[in-house]
Amino acid sequence: MRSKIFLFALLCSVALLSSCEKDVLPESQTIQILKEKEKIEIGVDSVSIRGEYAYPGLINSLKLRVSEEEHLHGADDYQASLNGKSYTVSITGLEAGTLYYYCYIADFGAMTDWYSEVYTFTTATELPIVQTLEVLMIDSLMARVKGAVTYEGGATVTERGVCWNDYGDPTTDDNRLVHVENGLGEYTCKLIDLEPFTKYYVRAYAKNACGTSYGAVLDLVTGAEVNLPTVVTVGMNDVSVTTASCLCNVVDDGGAPVYERGACWGIDPNPNIASYVYADGGGLGDYVIGLNELEANTTYYVRAYAKNSKGINYGETVCFSTLEYIEAPLGALDGRFSVAENRQVWFSQGNLQYNPSLNEWRFSENQFDYIGESNAYASENYPDWLDLFAWGTSGYNHGAISYQPWSMINIVGNYLAYGNENSHLYEQTGMADWGYNAISNGGNIENQWRTLTNEEWDFILHYRSTLSGIRFAKAQVEGVNGLILLPDDWSSSMYHLNNVNQINASFGGNVMQQGVWETYLQYYGAIFLPAAGRRSDLYVEQAGSIGSYQTSVCRSLKYVYNVMFSHDDIEIYTVFRNFACSVRLVQDVGRR
Repeated sequence: MRSKIFLFALLCSVALLSSCEKDVLPESQTIQILKEKEKIEIGVDSVSIRGEYAYPGLINSLKLRVSEEEHLHGADDYQASLNGKSYTVSITGLEAGTLYYYCYIADFGAMTDWYSEVYTFTTATELPIVQTLEVLMIDSLMARVKGAVTYEGGATVTERGVCWNDYGDPTTDDNRLVHVENGLGEYTCKLIDLEPFTKYYVRAYAKNACGTSYGAVLDLVTGAEVNLPTVVTVGMNDVSVTTASCLCNVVDDGGAPVYERGACWGIDPNPNIASYVYADGGGLGDYVIGLNELEANTTYYVRAYAKNSKGINYGETVCFSTLEYIEAPLGALDGRFSVAENRQVWFSQGNLQYNPSLNEWRFSENQFDYIGESNAYASENYPDWLDLFAWGTSGYNHGAISYQPWSMINIVGNYLAYGNENSHLYEQTGMADWGYNAISNGGNIENQWRTLTNEEWDFILHYRSTLSGIRFAKAQVEGVNGLILLPDDWSSSMYHLNNVNQINASFGGNVMQQGVWETYLQYYGAIFLPAAGRRSDLYVEQAGSIGSYQTSVCRSLKYVYNVMFSHDDIEIYTVFRNFACSVRLVQDVGRR
């Protein structure tokens, strides 16, 4: 008889399994998911468990079995509320500080219920621990108080904040300010509408299911009645086509800390903080606000502002006009670089190159292009391009013995501009400067380009003011080591560069491919100087490791000034006149 009953049960189970047409998770796996998805909130005498499970409709009913006994002896069952694929179980009447054991019991429609493993929770027993850390700022009407919840007491902190009064030992029955966030961690509350010349007592507090706990009591004394701060719009500086700098000064805080200062601007004669605005922290003293994305040839109005607890105050309005936009000439990139106060240049699109057999000058197609070792084969009939030139080898017979671009004679006295050891490239006719040539892809007109002086290179690298404060950074572009120069109006939001303005940085600090370089840097006027090496006599040395760029200034009979950079240095250097180095030409934008 028993075997017949077993056979009947087995057949029923097979029939039940055969009738299920949808794929479902195994019951044991579903039980595990219940635990993984649960969210448990524990109180002193209660617990709430909620969560989600897979495959809605798979579970017919769900219970929690809870007991103080590990084996769930004498356990109570609590029915879960099912809604879609979520469940909730709420249990009250528990003992504080007690370890409880529980398991899930699920009805999947089988002959027997499925049971999960046994899990545990412990009801709360302690108040949270909260600290009153410090009073950050005080004036006549306001103070900021910093607190921290360091321990929740085994139950969720449902409220935290600061309470205060003017007689001592404040509680939440006195004045209190509830912080917008709960839980662990530091927080700051801003107490407002205080009375001037008054002593207050403040402390942090936190609440959980066990009650309210407090931090230490601190006192604060408000000051005299606060006035608006006094701020001055000093004037404008570095006005360009699309950028400018506003010089400002907070000269008096009005009796309360200035927590925000800045400038606002627009085409309206009375700009305010509803206009374009840029903030610069707080405090007294001078500060500079950079204005960018301005329209060319446009009149703007700008004024400084400052805020304290009393309110906001403005400086006088200053009027200025941006420069008229002048399109960069053929062969130049659009970025503008200050080479002295009130004087800017455009850089050529690439290093200068020369083909002896064609007698043609050009700029390289890409900024990172350089010839390298092939410069060692320079000659009058060399059929390819060269890009390393000894000083003054413009191709014009300006008075030097060796004025040809391919010259490799190892005699420094052969390379005197205009035949004079004290003359610079830009003097007399100017023909000693490579820029006097007609550059085929740079306008093809004589005397349009020029070579920078050593002082101009020094100003570009170390002294010019830029919108972002960034002047240069070393980099590797398309596998080529070199030096990036950023234009005056460069914004650091366009592309993040590492190790900016650091002469001892390595090339590997900024690595980018051609597409990134052209889209995010060159498009906004950035210049890249490749480390193309230099030629001494018949040998090209350190191509790819150092950049050595000619200036238009000589130092003595033997030496001329040069810009040199390597993996750990940038300096205005001196080299022998016969050393062949890179040439990067510029055109003047004109006086601003």
